[in-house]
Amino acid sequence: KNEFSEMANNALFYNVNEEKGVVLTGPPGSGKTFLVRAWLGDNREVRDLAVGVSVLAESSRPLEGMVENLERVYDIAKLLSPAMVFFDEGDAVAPRRSPQGGSPYDKVTNKFLSIIDGESPLSRVFTVLTTNRLDILDPALIRSKRLKVVAVTGHLRDEDAVRIMRKSLNGTPREEGLSFEEMVRAAHSLCETPADFTAFAEKVRALRSTEIEVLGKLSDAVRGDAEAQARFVRFNYKTLLGLLEGSGGDPLLAAQARHGEEEMQQVLGHIAGRLEQIRAAGLYPLTRWHLYAARQQLAASPTRKGKQQLDEFLETELSQEPQIGFVVGVGANDVTGVLLPIASALVYHVFPEKIVVTGAVSSTAAGAGELDLAVQMTRQSAGEALTLVQTYLQSLAPGLNVSRLFGEYLEGYSLHHQLLSTSYSVGGPSAGFALAINTLSVLLCLPVLNDFGITGAPWIKGARRGEVGASVIIGGHLKKAEKVLQYLPRMYMPQQNYQDIEAEVLEAYRLEGRDIRGVRSFSALVPEVFAFGAGHQAALDTLLRLRRKHNLHQPEGNGDSEEMRELERCERELREEAETEICRRIEVVRRHVEEGGAAFLNHEQLFIPAATS
Repeated sequence: KNEFSEMANNALFYNVNEEKGVVLTGPPGSGKTFLVRAWLGDNREVRDLAVGVSVLAESSRPLEGMVENLERVYDIAKLLSPAMVFFDEGDAVAPRRSPQGGSPYDKVTNKFLSIIDGESPLSRVFTVLTTNRLDILDPALIRSKRLKVVAVTGHLRDEDAVRIMRKSLNGTPREEGLSFEEMVRAAHSLCETPADFTAFAEKVRALRSTEIEVLGKLSDAVRGDAEAQARFVRFNYKTLLGLLEGSGGDPLLAAQARHGEEEMQQVLGHIAGRLEQIRAAGLYPLTRWHLYAARQQLAASPTRKGKQQLDEFLETELSQEPQIGFVVGVGANDVTGVLLPIASALVYHVFPEKIVVTGAVSSTAAGAGELDLAVQMTRQSAGEALTLVQTYLQSLAPGLNVSRLFGEYLEGYSLHHQLLSTSYSVGGPSAGFALAINTLSVLLCLPVLNDFGITGAPWIKGARRGEVGASVIIGGHLKKAEKVLQYLPRMYMPQQNYQDIEAEVLEAYRLEGRDIRGVRSFSALVPEVFAFGAGHQAALDTLLRLRRKHNLHQPEGNGDSEEMRELERCERELREEAETEICRRIEVVRRHVEEGGAAFLNHEQLFIPAATS
């Protein structure tokens, strides 16, 4: 929001010609259009030219008409300046041009580019495009000195959601004690984005408006004949039932009305008498019943219901305590992030393969090729995860041949990863770091902490010795972070992705006690994601609290402050403690292999002496 406001102010009020416009990108419902409308609402002196493809096109000559009308739009904007030209779904105005240059639609894109380039100066005219498909927008449009790209994540702080509720329901009376904060809490399990909260508020207002209309007609219906009453009940049954139950009136009357339309018609006169006092009061407020009814109706939407059921299912399957071989990864599709709990275990002589990944099967249905590719890529990531872990262990035990040691230790075993998701296609390379955590967990029987999610593809080497396993940049990181931080307080992602996140988004999460952390290396990550005992956990909690506080009050990476030096000391001590424990466990494995230890001993029991000695 701040970046958008600064750019618009520069172009429209300070005549900074370099600020020509912006492309707002983000998933559907993330608040791109809402952001533009909110800014225009605060800057009423700016003229708004909202332009759609239907406005530009002419039925007799669609492409030529679009080219000419584009030019007319900007001529008008220059006359009305300061003016904002707003293209909702802007990818239709400047789609990616044909590589061969022969597409008729290229004319429209070429014209739009020439206007933005300033074939005639665009003084105090600011262009805004919104899109949820940045990949189909012509890349020339977002090159230097044209339009800048601003990602709109849709992440809302509670105060932002309250602001939306207040604006949407301004002037509507509320029952005593019903606050906008309570409305937001009622909407939370269904709503994530500005569009969601706006839709919830509109549904609440619509329910109240309908009830007012029905109340006004009820007395006339009661005075009518049986046929008129039956027709009135048939068309307004749910609304009348809601009025009865929401008014907190006679429960016996409401119970009889719930039996069906005929039973309601029989007591329609009693219902009218019960509701007359509400109608006579004149001021009909929003009540908690309206919130409940709005939730019920919105949740009944097949798309929303399916999403809610999937989220609730995955939430119940999240680990309730640190466990060996249980980590929360996260994927993303075109619209949202998807939680991806992964369970891993060692199994003996069950599978012929050394590494097994399950969670879905390939298919001959539409999209099967993409699904099969995701399966193969996730199996590949599991193999890379094992190599990363062995490289990490080798760095801690340089005097041992770690690869051979664990090869003999695991003779006859398979490493089985199960991905708990209804959408296997969200696996693939970005599950690699989660798979590496689980691999180390099951090899050394280290419990994985249950308060974080992670995404990232592993690189088995590091930038320098002692820092094994960089995390490779991936896609969809903002959607993934938003999904994880709905349920868990910590999110890890590749450092390059982390640096791409706007400061105000990070601040909003940290103010709520949640955080996003960039992964520099697997070596640095390990001390923060495994349970090494009560003392280590207490030190980790202190580190996480100090880090959030520091990042809220000082520029990130300020290495000169005393607070930063304290953070570095805490990180160093945690890492030393974690690596000491891991080295003990490597030594346990070495002795077990050399001495031909008991074949049927539980692996967890094997490590108890090393953990308590």
